Parts: sequence; structure tokens; C-alpha cells
Amino acid sequence: MTTRSIGMPERALRAFVGGLALVATAASAAAIPPGPPLVVNDDAVNAAVETARKRFLARQPFKRFDVTVLQRDADGRWRRGSAGGAALAYPASAVKLPYLVAAVHWCADHGRAPECLDADVRPMIVDSDNVATGRVVDAISGVPNVASESDAGFDAWLEQRRYTERLMASAGLLGQQRLLNKTWPTNSGEGPVGYEKLSIARVGRNAMAPDDAARLMLAIEEGVLEPQATGYMKQLLQRERFGGHGSFGRGLPPGTDYRAKIGNAYDTLQEIAAFTLPDQRKFVIAAFSDGLNQADPEPHDIGTLGSFVEELLAVLPGPAGSEAAAWASIISANTEPPGWRRVPRSGARSPNSTVLESDAAGAEYAWRVRLPRPGRYEVAVWYPAADGQTASAAYALAGDGTAPDVVLDQRHWHARWLPLGVVDVRGEELVVSVRNGGTGTLVADALRVVSVPVFQ
Repeated sequence: MTTRSIGMPERALRAFVGGLALVATAASAAAIPPGPPLVVNDDAVNAAVETARKRFLARQPFKRFDVTVLQRDADGRWRRGSAGGAALAYPASAVKLPYLVAAVHWCADHGRAPECLDADVRPMIVDSDNVATGRVVDAISGVPNVASESDAGFDAWLEQRRYTERLMASAGLLGQQRLLNKTWPTNSGEGPVGYEKLSIARVGRNAMAPDDAARLMLAIEEGVLEPQATGYMKQLLQRERFGGHGSFGRGLPPGTDYRAKIGNAYDTLQEIAAFTLPDQRKFVIAAFSDGLNQADPEPHDIGTLGSFVEELLAVLPGPAGSEAAAWASIISANTEPPGWRRVPRSGARSPNSTVLESDAAGAEYAWRVRLPRPGRYEVAVWYPAADGQTASAAYALAGDGTAPDVVLDQRHWHARWLPLGVVDVRGEELVVSVRNGGTGTLVADALRVVSVPVFQ
């Protein structure tokens, strides 16, 4: 394994009290005091990132996917791999992560508790509320919007609006990023007006890069940036794996401890996340893409990026003999019933990129899954979406008991894992069926079945 250093200005490192230690080689780790995380570029992680990225994009209709991955070693060192990690992109609501750090810093600066702005910070992070975000930006900068678009006073106003940028620069985490504009519609209007409009015209929209975003999340996770607020920030960032505020979670196993901030607007889908797997491996990942399809409805519109994480974990070796590793299997639609046809489809998960299709009213397909033991299992389904497919694909799970049907619209949510639920199976076989409850083509592609750890 080869390691290379990541450079950082000495004065920025000194300013980042207790901050990220970036040094030349793994051998120098012993010289670093306990606490600051050591980050080194790593060829093995970099190769895994490239492989996972290639496999992920092969099933997707978009191509822009810049990502930085940090993986923690048992000795506390963080190994880094990246593809396009320095590329700037519009972050949408992911910019609320540095605003969170700026808000708790503002509270500390004013001798107040970390949650002193909680009335707005909490909805800004938990719900990604834009109006609350606008009030946070006004509070920490001390300057609300000015309706005039004249130059008088604009430069002084802009300098105060750079509060978050100055904080990130003092920590060595700013780089070329722009972190000063609100996310609209907000408390100052449906769109930028006045000085806020001038700010975008003269400075540009907000912009973030995966490298800097990942280092920011790492600093939060390790408690070296605003340590008085570490617990508060991590609690606000906690996410459900299949929830509406996290994309990576769909590629993570049950029992994962997962924190994230996503951004989704226009065609952009971004995520900055930290997670600990059941086998205790720790990761920080920041990914910026053009993978949002505005035609997809909630809650699965943001679910695209999970399969990158799944591919990454499949490439990176896990700890040998880990008892925490859950049994998992991906089951393709293999048996071709009468009246069904096998066709190649872009985005398919089954071997040879093919799926089974039927146009018959009431058509039904069943997967019979052999399990290693009775127990509790989480089930998700994958299919390539397309116009002309059924809007009423009714999925049913049955072991010795039954679970309610889940109806999915196969015109939407292309090439991602969609949750069917958790089922208790008293035998060693799980039957999952899908039935066309409407019109259009019914598609059968792949299932993912994962055992749920007993502590869940």
C-alpha cells in the first residue's frame, strides 16, 4: 500500500486548534499527539473509489459524479481516495453543513450554549428548511438583506456575509469554496433581490468541493471543530437509512450509525456524510453529482447515490471473521414464466443487464429466496424506470407470516434500492411477489435481502 501526503498551509494548521493533521507518511503518525485525525492519500482506497464509481455510473443516465472517501484505520489514521475531489459544484442545501458549524461558533463567540440558535438551526438541518436557513445566515452575519441594488454599502455588507467563509478559512477548510448565500425561497423572498442578488452576480453562487466538504464532516465527527457543540451537531445530522434526507443510506447495511446533509435542487444531488458500519468500520464520504431527476416524486427522489456506497463497500475488504457482518444476497429475476420476455435494459441490476417484462393485465412474478436461518430480514427492490411501465407494481412479502403490500410506480425511481420493508421469517424461505395492479409493463429485476442484526 502506497501513501502520499496532502498539503496544508502551516499557518492554517496552527489556526485550526486541535484540527486536522495532514502529514507526509504513515510512519509519522506516532509524532502526532492523540486527538487530531491523520489523513493520508491511499492508493488502495483510491482504486476502490474509481472501481465503485465506474460500476455505479454504468447504471445511471448521468456522468458528473465527483467524490472523496475517507476510511478510518484501526490506528486512528484516515485513508483517502478521490475522483474529482477538488471540483467545485453548486451544493444546494449541503451548504447548510458549514452554516451549522458557523451557527454554533457564533453562539460560543457570544458566550451562549451551542443550541442558542436552535429554533432556526434545528429546522435548517433536520428538515432542510430554507426560511430557517435565511434567518441563521442573517443572525450569524449580523446583516439581513438590503432591498437596494446600489453599490453604496454593498462591500461592507458582503464582508459581513462572509462570516462562514472566514471561519472555514481559519480552520484551513475553505479552499476555493463560496459559502455565503442563502437557499431560496427564504425569509427575504422567493428569489434573490437587492444585495443578495448583487452577491450572486458579483461573487457567484455557493460552491463546494468534495475534498473540503469531507474534511469538514471529519472535523465535526472527530470533535476537533467547535468541540463544545460536537454532540449537538451530530444529533441534528442523524439520519434514517431510507429516509428523505439521506441518499447514501440506501447502500448501507442495517445497524449502521449514519449522519448526513444532502443538497438537491435543479439537477444537482449532493451528500456529505459520516457513518459507522456494524463491523465498526468508519467512513466519511462527500459526493457531488448531477443525478437528481426532477420528475421523480418524494420520498425516493434523493435515493440515487446509495448504490455507489454499496459498490464501494463491496470492493473494500471488511474485517476478517467479523461476527457483526449481516447475511446479504441480491437475487435476480431468473426464471422466465410463460408470457414474460427477457430484454436488455440500461440500469438493470440482474446479470447481463436484462430484466423480465410482461404487458399482461394482472401479471405476477415471484422470487423464492432461500435464507440461512429464520429471523428478521430487510427487503429492497431494484428496477430500471421508464415511461410505459406500470404505476401500480404491488409487492408482497411472505415468510410464515405476511407483510402489507408496497405499491411502487415503475415509471419513476430509476436504478436504486427501494425499501419493501422488514419481515419476520419463521422458516428458511422468503417469498416476494410483484403483481401488476394497473396497466402498462410490469418489470421484474432484482431484490436485496439482508438480515437485520439482533440489536435492531
